[in-house]
Amino acid sequence: ELPPPPKESDLVEIRLDAPGARFSYLIDATHLSIGNDKVVRYTLVARSKTGSENVSFQGLRCDSPEYKIFAYGTRSGFKRVEGVDWQRIGPSDADQVQRELQRFYLCQPSHHIPRERSEMIWALRGQVNLHDTGFIPD
Repeated sequence: ELPPPPKESDLVEIRLDAPGARFSYLIDATHLSIGNDKVVRYTLVARSKTGSENVSFQGLRCDSPEYKIFAYGTRSGFKRVEGVDWQRIGPSDADQVQRELQRFYLCQPSHHIPRERSEMIWALRGQVNLHDTGFIPD
């Protein structure tokens, strides 16, 4: 099921290790979810310095370095993408967002499973050491 379009108040910026990046990346923290299939689903907003945006609804697997784009959208809604396969997360700059989401924000690196949702949100907001796999939120 597709989430509603992201609201500005629900977006949390992801801090990437990419000085001089052309885009900033934001996640809709309110609609971040973990499915029964252990896939982390999230809305990603890529915003240029001029304010134009690309919005996508994606899934990320923690047990393998893969992600999938389920839908593209705008602030008014999403359109499902059919026939798209899981994409391997590689070392290229094109995969940096998904690589860092998997390594530091959404997955437990040493266990290759999703973090608890509350821990993901704390990590996205910078309230937890991103390399700490033993974090337990209040």
